[in-house]
Amino acid sequence: MQHFIFWMLVLFLLFRVFVLGYFAGIGAVDPSFFTYQNFMLCTLLLSLLILSSFKTWAFEFFTLFLVPLYWGTTFFVAIAIVVIVHLNGGIFMKTTIDNGGTNPVGKVHTGDWMLHQWPAIEIALILFMLQTFVVQVFHNFYRQLSVWGKVGYTAYFHLVSLAVLAFYMLNFNFVVNYPTPISEAAVYLLVVALALLTELLLFLMLYFAKPSLEWRFAAPMKLKAV
Repeated sequence: MQHFIFWMLVLFLLFRVFVLGYFAGIGAVDPSFFTYQNFMLCTLLLSLLILSSFKTWAFEFFTLFLVPLYWGTTFFVAIAIVVIVHLNGGIFMKTTIDNGGTNPVGKVHTGDWMLHQWPAIEIALILFMLQTFVVQVFHNFYRQLSVWGKVGYTAYFHLVSLAVLAFYMLNFNFVVNYPTPISEAAVYLLVVALALLTELLLFLMLYFAKPSLEWRFAAPMKLKAV
């Protein structure tokens, strides 16, 4: 089972490399957009996850401190683009042939799916496959923290993706890149709300999940039976 998970992770990584190569080949990669920055960031995170699966300490670190980032920014992108297109459908339609652009509708739709929606499916599948390990690591770590330790880690868990978004917004114009008819203040409030809610969802899933008693924890490629 461990080897199946490993090769699935490798397959996901290869697909990401293909997507990046394809979009770079057609000249569509624009680093000023958060979508592309986050896709490249999460490609790096997936590479680190594959490497960490061989070392228990590395997998623990990845689970505790990088999984919230991987999940949070990915689901933010998947949900935010739906909201943005709902508010301003022209952001995609203007690139189609029927609206003066150069791309067929199918190409725009497929590109949107690969960049915005697939990564959310990917991280959901990864956490489903690794749930035994991830839940065990989370509970082993969280239950031994002091009260203030729990407060600090919970704050980190919920704010890490928002910190990445804030860094992006300080260096790039989010409102110009993703135009909508709502006010700039409303955009920022939506960003904060989406970032916090996506992290809250994962935190609650991990917090209320029950650790397995059938395995003594080790990295996925080093799993030991009790």
